[in-house]
Amino acid sequence: MIEAINIHKYYGNQHVLKGINFRINRSQFIAIMGRSGSGKTTLLNILSGLDWPDEGSIYVNGNRLNFTNDTKMTEYRQKKVGFIFQFFNLLDNLTLFDNVAIPLYLNKKYDTKKVLDTLVRVGLINHKDKLPAQLSGGERQRGAIARALIHNPEMIFADEPTGSLDSETGESILKLLKSLHTESKTTIVLVTHDNLVAKWAENIIHISDGVIE
Repeated sequence: MIEAINIHKYYGNQHVLKGINFRINRSQFIAIMGRSGSGKTTLLNILSGLDWPDEGSIYVNGNRLNFTNDTKMTEYRQKKVGFIFQFFNLLDNLTLFDNVAIPLYLNKKYDTKKVLDTLVRVGLINHKDKLPAQLSGGERQRGAIARALIHNPEMIFADEPTGSLDSETGESILKLLKSLHTESKTTIVLVTHDNLVAKWAENIIHISDGVIE
């Protein structure tokens, strides 16, 4: 489903990714694991269309991503991809309900019932009218997961989704991701430096100094 071929990325004189090759099959739950500075987040950003390779190609369902076409890449991110970030990235001035609804607004498919059903799914229906500042860290991350799921993306990309949470809350978030993956068969690609987080995935891709080990 996702194939990376000879991916190179440079930031100035720094060679961050050095000829990355791998394949992720449909409906897999994959962890990309490496130390800080290993290139794992850069790789995730390229796979999700938030960044672009200087060399090489990314194929999704057999179609090569055209990183030079802003319209096509925006469409890819809005329709096929869901994002979960370490620091939640919820908009402070919007209620939880409206934060979760953002992908539906962008895709012009707004559906009140779908937002409510998704909030029920992640256990947050009673918090729908709260602002992010009124939620705990775990609740905010559940809200971010709901936002990532709302438009039924083919792929979810999660960058250190438990990195800013305590261990107990982090485990509850991983249990939620695992159960959602089991139910919906969505492809999940999770970046982490933590063995205890990576063990929740079906397979682990190890990256070190920009190279797949």
